[in-house]
Amino acid sequence: CSHPRVWTSGERDLLRQIGRRLSDRLTGILSHQDLQKRELEFRTLAEHSPDWIARLDIHGHYLYVNAMTERFAGLPASHYIGHRIGEVPTGKGLTLEASGVQQLREGVANAVRSGEKQHCTVTLTKPGTERTYECRLIPERIPGGDIVSVLCVARDITELRRNELVQQTLNRSLRLLSKCNQLLIDAHDEGTLLHEVCRLIVESGGYCAAGFYVAENDSAKSVSRLTGYASSGPPIQGKGLSWRADAPESSAPLLVALRTGEL
Repeated sequence: CSHPRVWTSGERDLLRQIGRRLSDRLTGILSHQDLQKRELEFRTLAEHSPDWIARLDIHGHYLYVNAMTERFAGLPASHYIGHRIGEVPTGKGLTLEASGVQQLREGVANAVRSGEKQHCTVTLTKPGTERTYECRLIPERIPGGDIVSVLCVARDITELRRNELVQQTLNRSLRLLSKCNQLLIDAHDEGTLLHEVCRLIVESGGYCAAGFYVAENDSAKSVSRLTGYASSGPPIQGKGLSWRADAPESSAPLLVALRTGEL
């Protein structure tokens, strides 16, 4: 053609529309491929994770559960899909307490409403075992920004909680021992020392009451209290008690300890 083509305004608009549609279509294809790749990566990680992983819709119905969930619950994934949290038929005697169901449902609702990650702790029980799980509820968005699902990742923290409790008990005992040693250094008389030790055992050791008792070697094998301290109400007085093996209250821990010399 010896003359340049002159495009009309209508033709130019048509070309622009065709270009936009091609661009949108190409973007859609690339986004879909990227989404498929990410979903494959997610499934690979989730299926080999030691955590419970589930994907829920915005109303709290299961869309996906990983292999760990199936193994622990003894139920195939198909038993979960479409069911709401707390409505899944139990397997192997698995029980999620009612308060845990409520926390998870509220967590999903809050994640969808706020768009922010939520946390809660729930307890699952099976015959002979009880496990504590820390749950993270993470809202998932599509490229346009709308939240379409919530990812729930539940990690077993049972042993962590037990270890923390042991550590807290040990720390409390060490603090109590240190304070009692300081009392021993500053003590002026035995009576005050014993009373202050009882007070520390209650106030710093976390016990409800403490006392010093003596097993008398009289005919009645009576019990005398030297001193005591209680967080509420009086400590055991000891009056009228006997540490004899045939005494009516002989199985009481205090009397057993006095009689046997053992904890």
